Amino acid sequence: MLEADFSAVCCLLQVEDSVSDSEALEGDSCWQKFQERFNEIVRDVVRFAKFIPGFSELDLNDQISLLKGAGFEVTR
Repeated sequence: MLEADFSAVCCLLQVEDSVSDSEALEGDSCWQKFQERFNEIVRDVVRFAKFIPGFSELDLNDQISLLKGAGFEVTR
């Protein structure tokens, strides 16, 4: 992976401050931190959605579709 691409991915979810230079060269640590941060965000979005009036009454497949469609918009 190019160094610029790696930096862009780390910046995407604000993990760059927690990755040392030696870890950045390996890349595994950044991807792990990216995954952990992304999982946190997804959990937070789901928790938030449960407080929206009527959301819990929707069909489960509809809830999933809405969360998938809006998940990246919310993380911006």
